[in-house]
Amino acid sequence: MKRLMKKFFFVFAIAALAFASCSKDDTDYGTVSDSGTIGSLSWTMYDSGTLVISGQGNIDDMDYNFDNSPWWPYNQTTKQIIIKRGIMSIGNFAFVGFSSVREITLPAGLTDIGYEAFEGCLSLTGITLPASLTNIGTFCSGCTALTDIDVAAGNPQYTSENGVVFNKKKTELICYPTGKQGNYVVPDGVTSIGDFAFAYCNNLIGITLPTNLTNIENSAFSMCISLTSITLPSGLISIEDSAFSGCSALTEIALPASLTSLGDWAFSGCTALTSVTLPEELTNIEYQTFYDCPALTNVTCLAETPPKLDDLNFQGINATLYVPANCVAAYQTSKWGLLFATITAIPE
Repeated sequence: MKRLMKKFFFVFAIAALAFASCSKDDTDYGTVSDSGTIGSLSWTMYDSGTLVISGQGNIDDMDYNFDNSPWWPYNQTTKQIIIKRGIMSIGNFAFVGFSSVREITLPAGLTDIGYEAFEGCLSLTGITLPASLTNIGTFCSGCTALTDIDVAAGNPQYTSENGVVFNKKKTELICYPTGKQGNYVVPDGVTSIGDFAFAYCNNLIGITLPTNLTNIENSAFSMCISLTSITLPSGLISIEDSAFSGCSALTEIALPASLTSLGDWAFSGCTALTSVTLPEELTNIEYQTFYDCPALTNVTCLAETPPKLDDLNFQGINATLYVPANCVAAYQTSKWGLLFATITAIPE
């Protein structure tokens, strides 16, 4: 009988301990102020400013006007977001504008983070991406205090170095934290700067690109408003759409001879840009590539055949166009002649 009672009390003690452990989260986070469900998931808001989301499944995409976001009313007061294990993906715009969030905990097993999932989380200083993560969109633009993004060991797709995210082979720079300040040297071996990699890095002053870089992808340096100059490596092949759009402190750019592709809006809104040199092999200036560049005074085009000009390039400027001496007439009678009052030979 005594042995049976001892066994009973032992089982009871274990159960009580397990119950206390399971209940610990609630007491740690404070008093529940609101809660609900969204799809297969449950969410709880605590008076401490902690938002906990749990269940099995995915956090779906949110409308950008937040009509379908049950936690949006707490975007200014939430200080911590905890996403529990069992959630596999975080949808587009899921936590946009949660400006007071200082900490975000992502679960093991998470595989996807959607486009701008944490955009505008102004107080977030660091985040750790789990080893299970295999797909990230542009998830943290406008996080102006973010200085460190760490990738957990064992992730097969991504790695990090000094708070910067790369693909596993470190041939593509994926994401640079928008809160980092000063100058940055991109490591040797990187051949591509990914979509939005440095977008909205307002405090990036200078950057050194590796000699083997071949591609600068969509919006890679968009809205880097403190970037005053950049030297493009001699092997660069492609600058994609909006790559440097809105870089309002950039004053000059020399495009290398290797460049064959220059995307739409690539330098649009570079309002301080005074000088640009276009390489010989460039045959087409895409839509609005140099739109809203009012400070341009010197444009040099090395191509002997005038490149095709798509709409809304070089409008409203008072610049001199310099071209090869034997091609002045060809430029004057082309669309270029409608945009540049002065077209002259490149000085020897």
